[in-house]
Amino acid sequence: MAEEQSRGPQNGKQMSGTDKFMSKVKEMADTVDKTVSEQIESIKIKSKISNLNDEIDDFYRSIGIKVYQSAEENFVKSDFQAEIQSIGQRFDEIEQYLGRAARIRGVVVCAGCGKECQLEDEFCSKCGRKLK
Repeated sequence: MAEEQSRGPQNGKQMSGTDKFMSKVKEMADTVDKTVSEQIESIKIKSKISNLNDEIDDFYRSIGIKVYQSAEENFVKSDFQAEIQSIGQRFDEIEQYLGRAARIRGVVVCAGCGKECQLEDEFCSKCGRKLK
């Protein structure tokens, strides 16, 4: 009789301890499944937003390159003179670093086409530009 009181109803029958336990496990699994599904959907949304922001950054970069190129052609140079000079300095620094890295590897990089040539080469084997 005491055993019957500890059981709950299930399809008109009393639930055993094992049935109650399994019911709780299923309830917890459903909750975890819902939570995981929500987190996955949230991650997908964040990923899409990140991709869209990356595309926007690409458009900004493209606009900036076009403005820079037009400024170099003197269309709006006075408005961006300081930035243009700073960009030019950065390009020069990059070339210096690339040259140092190439020398460490025992090669020289052609300023015309970017091909790595041997230090003893006088001309680039790809474009023919004088290396030294």
